[in-house]
Amino acid sequence: MKQRSFSERGQALIIFALAAIGIFAIVGLAIDGSAKFSDRRHAQNAADTAAMAGALELARGDTVNWDSTARDIAGENGYDGNLVTNQVWVYKCNDIAPTSPVDCGPYNGYSSYIQVVIASHVDTYFANVIGIEQTQNTVQAVTYTDEGGPLYGGDAIIQLNPTGSGCPGEFIVAGSGTVTIDGGGLFVNSNNTGAGACAAFTQGGCQTTLNVINGGGITAVGQIYTDPCNGNDMINSTETEGAEPYPFPPPPEEVPLAPPECGAGVYGYVQNNFPTTGVSTIWPGKYDSLPPAAATEKTVIMKPGNYCVFDLVKVTNATDLLQGSDVFIYIRYNSAKVAPLSLQGGTIVIDAPNDGDYKGYLMYIDPGPIVSGSYTGSPKNCTINGGSDDAFIGTIYAPYCEMTINGGGNPDGFHAQLIAYEVTLSGNNDLTFIYNGSDTAENKARLGLMR
Repeated sequence: MKQRSFSERGQALIIFALAAIGIFAIVGLAIDGSAKFSDRRHAQNAADTAAMAGALELARGDTVNWDSTARDIAGENGYDGNLVTNQVWVYKCNDIAPTSPVDCGPYNGYSSYIQVVIASHVDTYFANVIGIEQTQNTVQAVTYTDEGGPLYGGDAIIQLNPTGSGCPGEFIVAGSGTVTIDGGGLFVNSNNTGAGACAAFTQGGCQTTLNVINGGGITAVGQIYTDPCNGNDMINSTETEGAEPYPFPPPPEEVPLAPPECGAGVYGYVQNNFPTTGVSTIWPGKYDSLPPAAATEKTVIMKPGNYCVFDLVKVTNATDLLQGSDVFIYIRYNSAKVAPLSLQGGTIVIDAPNDGDYKGYLMYIDPGPIVSGSYTGSPKNCTINGGSDDAFIGTIYAPYCEMTINGGGNPDGFHAQLIAYEVTLSGNNDLTFIYNGSDTAENKARLGLMR
């Protein structure tokens, strides 16, 4: 039998020690990994709860202490921001220089979104053996908050295209009449900084007088040009540049949803009473066009409710009358339709619902596909030629329409709010917009966890 040398003694101990390190690493992965996972889940719950608490305070109108409330909630859940075991960041997503290790992603730049970020440090036990003394979790929560109130701050006319495209600007006042905006202002979302007639807001000549009275003024993200007549004597309004922009495209939670009438099989009903009254009556539902081809009379009466239109709304014949009370018109996206709204004749007398999900909404034009927060289509041409007997009461929401409004001379024609991609106020007759919050749509107080 071969006798072992003294140099071979202790080999098993070395093998055991090496194996022990491996065992400790595996145990560390299991136990310390579980501790890291458990902390991450707890930190995420704390961030979600804190973000919702801060958003709720903002929805209640607290613009001073909302962030302290969020931090307090995070602290109650074990994350007090002591800079040793954890750090906590709370800010609105329009904060241009947060110190947080992550940003708001697609919500960057929007003051209606807040973010809570928690970074926590978890001490290890078994993983110490292999040199890992601490692990870290970083979690985030973004919430949307809207305290409610007037849509788009109570401005009467809002232009939404955020980027300047050069001359002649994105909000144009032209023609030869007098344009009066009574009770609300004009908001220009374009950041166009072009000079003179290439500014975001452009007064297109010396033939039009613009009066913005009884609330608001001209407010723009970019430049305002109101002096083509060497004296600014055609404009009666305050002017403010450098405003905070509105998000564009409008976030989904800020636009009306398609009504049930857009669903399969929900067709409208038409009754022609031509033998006695010369009137066609239509009921809420789905139509290819409005007025529908089946309504053969010159006068078309809309019963109260929701109208889902798959092609276009068009009135051009001067003898036609379209009339409806408590109606909401939803124009579906049609890629082949360049001009989904064309009211260039006849008489239109319509007003928005007084209650319900579409309270204050007179008309909404669906923009079509929005992919990853970006609009992939092309703006549509929309026209309203105001007539002397026209009346539009409610919010006309057309975020992807290049909207032209031509004055019709009726001082009570528009008790309305207009929201469009680009806006031109023109024509040879006077144009009056009267804004009253009780006639138009409102933001509901809302909040929600986005991510």
